[in-house]
Amino acid sequence: MTEQQPVVLVVDDNLLVRSMVEATLRRKYSVRAAASVEEALERCREATPDLVLLDVHLAGGESGLTICNQIRETVQPAPPIVFLTGDMDPELAERCQTAGGRDVLHKPFSPLELLQRIARLLSPD
Repeated sequence: MTEQQPVVLVVDDNLLVRSMVEATLRRKYSVRAAASVEEALERCREATPDLVLLDVHLAGGESGLTICNQIRETVQPAPPIVFLTGDMDPELAERCQTAGGRDVLHKPFSPLELLQRIARLLSPD
């Protein structure tokens, strides 16, 4: 009997970032992708993700910090959310945590770092 892979939802408006993350994760995880808020919420309704990778700054002025709350309201129980950002603002991690994020990963990140962070958040205590 095969164990079902955890579902990771990648929300980033940058196609290159989404593709790289998907390529890194697809051997260990079932990866869903979204480029917008609407797509992200639809993906959450289709298959409840076990973890969400969410870009802090999306196209159209959308903020991942705001969207985090929408995802947490849409999916119950709420999955851990890891923010992705190229922003080096020292107060960003605090704002992400306040918004409900569990971790912040700065772009560019290594595939190994991404896999380790996800494994840590998905591992049973």
